[in-house]
Amino acid sequence: MNGTYFGKKLYRVKLRTRISKKIKFLGQKKPITTYEFLNIRLFICIIIFMTSLFIPKFGFIIGIIFTSIFYNGYEIILLDYPIMKRSEKLEEDAVFFLEVLDAVLTTNQDFLSALNLTSKNIDNDLAIIIKNALLKLKQDGDINKIGEELKSFIPSAIVTNVFLHLLRISNTKQNWHEVITEQIKRIKDKQNKDQRHKLNKMPIKIVITSIIFIGILFVIIYYGPIYIKEILN
Repeated sequence: MNGTYFGKKLYRVKLRTRISKKIKFLGQKKPITTYEFLNIRLFICIIIFMTSLFIPKFGFIIGIIFTSIFYNGYEIILLDYPIMKRSEKLEEDAVFFLEVLDAVLTTNQDFLSALNLTSKNIDNDLAIIIKNALLKLKQDGDINKIGEELKSFIPSAIVTNVFLHLLRISNTKQNWHEVITEQIKRIKDKQNKDQRHKLNKMPIKIVITSIIFIGILFVIIYYGPIYIKEILN
C-alpha cells in the first residue's frame, strides 16, 4: 500500500480530478503531483487548526476561520494564480508562434510541414506542446484526440481553439496568410478584452483589500488585549 492508495480512499474523485486538471495546466514539467498537493494542504490545515485550539476562548472558531482561509488560499496561490499567468504567457507565445508560422508558409505551402518546422525552431512551452501534438497526430491521425491533448495542457481556451481550428483545416486549400492573420486578431482581441476587464476590477480589489485589512486590524485591536490578559492570568 502507498500514498496513492490512501489518497484514493481519502479524497473524493471530483476533488482529485479537479486538482489533477489544474496541475496539468501548469505545464509539461509539473512542480507537484496531485496527491502531494492534497496531502501537504491537509497536513498544514491540521497543524493550523490544532495550533489555534490553544488560543483562549475563541480558539475553535479562529481555527475554523484560519483553516478555511489557508485551504482556499493554498490552491489560489499555488495553482490558480500560476495558471492565470501561464495562460497569459501562452497567448503571447501564440501570437509570436503564428507570426513565425505565417512567414514560414510563404516558402512552404504545406501547412503541417510548416507547423512542424516552426515548432522545432521556437523555444517556448507552446512550441513543445504543438510538437508533441503533431507527433501524436502522425501516430493516431485523430484530430479529436489531439484536441483533448491541447485542452489538457493549455489553460487558454482561445489558444486551444485557434490551433485546433488550424489543424482541422490543414488538409484544405486556404489563403494561409489571411487565416493566420484572422487568428492572431482573435487572440489580440481577447487580450485587449482581458486588459479592460482587469482595469474595471481594480477599484473593487482596492475596496475588498481595504475591508479585509480594516477587519484584521479591528480584530487585533479589540481582541489583542483580551488574549494578552488571559495569557498573563
